[in-house]
Amino acid sequence: MIGIEKIWQNIFNFLFHPENLPKEVQNYVLLFKIIFSIYGVLFFLFSIYFFKRVSWPKGAFLIDLKEFFTFKPYRTKIYEKKWKKIVEKGESEIEAERKLAILEADSILEDYLKSEKYIDKSLEQELEKIPEDILKEKEEVKKAREIKKSILEDPSFELSLEKTREILEIYKKILKNFEAI
Repeated sequence: MIGIEKIWQNIFNFLFHPENLPKEVQNYVLLFKIIFSIYGVLFFLFSIYFFKRVSWPKGAFLIDLKEFFTFKPYRTKIYEKKWKKIVEKGESEIEAERKLAILEADSILEDYLKSEKYIDKSLEQELEKIPEDILKEKEEVKKAREIKKSILEDPSFELSLEKTREILEIYKKILKNFEAI
């Protein structure tokens, strides 16, 4: 038993009182400290580089953390900025701006549905495949998409400010239901 206690005492002295060691051993301990300090710094820098360059930690951890603390879906801020610009264009006196606002609103809805994996291709092709409990406003979407289609097919299509507001209100309602804006 005394031998084991002596071994533990030597280990303790080696780890916590290196000044009691011979000079040659102290030099080796210093060398190991330097090597492992460099290794630790390099590992820390690599970890930071890894988290910046690779997307899975962001998707697996940081996005969930942000959603938890802000009580909002992750992409909300992106869509809110785009939506503010669309609303400004929708209130414009210039008809071309209002048409562009409707096209962009439709684009946001389609992008959101793709990002959430509700659709794979275009909204036009897969609108009927979306379950009713996910998208309750299918008829309104069809109405808004008809206006969009008219804008794209007929350059002389007349679009009033009231009609623009009505269509943008449909998109706003849908995006709010999805908590995208």
